[in-house]
Amino acid sequence: MSHSFKKYSSITNHYHKGFLIKIQESSGFNEAKEWIVTEKVHGYNFSFIVSKDRSVVVAGRNMIIKDFKQFGHEEAVKQVRQKYNDRAIKLYDAIQEENQNVTQITIYGELFGGLYPTNKEGHPTTKPIFKEVLYHSDFDFYVFDVHTFFKDGSGAWLTHDVLDTILPKAGFSVYAKPLFRGSFEDALKFNVVLSSTIPSMFYNHPPLNTKNKETDPVANIMEGVVIKPNINLFLSNGDRVVIKKKNEKFLEITKPNKDSSKQDEDVVLNKKTNGLWSELKMYVTMNRMKSTVSKMGCHADEHSLVEEFENDVLQEFGVDHQLKWSKINPHTRTLACKRVRKFGYEFVREMK
Repeated sequence: MSHSFKKYSSITNHYHKGFLIKIQESSGFNEAKEWIVTEKVHGYNFSFIVSKDRSVVVAGRNMIIKDFKQFGHEEAVKQVRQKYNDRAIKLYDAIQEENQNVTQITIYGELFGGLYPTNKEGHPTTKPIFKEVLYHSDFDFYVFDVHTFFKDGSGAWLTHDVLDTILPKAGFSVYAKPLFRGSFEDALKFNVVLSSTIPSMFYNHPPLNTKNKETDPVANIMEGVVIKPNINLFLSNGDRVVIKKKNEKFLEITKPNKDSSKQDEDVVLNKKTNGLWSELKMYVTMNRMKSTVSKMGCHADEHSLVEEFENDVLQEFGVDHQLKWSKINPHTRTLACKRVRKFGYEFVREMK
């Protein structure tokens, strides 16, 4: 049975004012009575796809994974696949029982873990997915969304409250749980300068202590949070409303720096783009490249990583600057994109 791959869309950051205005102007905004805040796990984008014959495949950000070695973290993929394969089928059965028109489900989440200092069980000698936030010694899978396909080719997302009811029935215990429920405005104000809640919430691990309270006042700080309405809400262009709010440590954009564009190439580009290059360069960061790697896997070839990195830079930059960017002549835009790719290759090589 063939499986239809549906890429999980990039999530827009909370600081894009134009995006927030579009949300508030959307036709269903007033129907969203509650906004739900959940922790954003620092891991690899990963998913289980279950078709109507109950066959299961796993996927990364951009494609179905046919060779675990090429994705990277082969042991993590094997462990998680083995642990959740039957549970994914149970989830399909539970959803299909409610709606017999369902022909496929995709369970989206994060592949994470591999290290927790106070946890002696698990596999402490393995390489963790990421070291910036520590969750658990074993590898695990954190579910944050489920999409369904129907017989007529259409699809739908399960709401958070439906997930909260149906995931435990299928044996999924590690999934996005509310840290806050309330108004749109209060959800956006949620304080993300907190230690990760994952270790204690799911594994009963004791908290970690910070090594330096002056430089790191919060130990094991979370990557950030994801904010969604209690109903499925869409913008006029069809985009689903999901917002992320990251800690400063993990932001993919830098603050303006007077010295950041003093290289000759930057000076020339700045003049040609009427100063827009200095704004675009703020989006060209190592954190963004790390995020790109988390989406594509650590064994993705550098050309694919840089291409995805460039697309991500331009996509987020376009949220607030699309009109200005469109007014720059094509040749100059090409030069700017080439410069973005140059930084991308440098970041990839720094990470090796």
